[in-house]
Amino acid sequence: MFATPYRASAQGTLFFAARIAIGALSFFFPALLSATGLPAVGSILIALLVLALIIGSCGAPETRGKTLQQIEAER
Repeated sequence: MFATPYRASAQGTLFFAARIAIGALSFFFPALLSATGLPAVGSILIALLVLALIIGSCGAPETRGKTLQQIEAER
């Protein structure tokens, strides 16, 4: 749906942000786990997964059943 240079730049930026976020989470995870316990940390991780699901569901375009030409015309 997007030209290759734009798609590649967006993917690189998102991979960079995801790796930074995972690095920060991995840095604080042992301290958080020892301070609050597994149920609290598990709840935080599940909440982050639900947040990602909501953002992805709301931000995804509706392209089911459309041809590439119809999608390009809408964009």
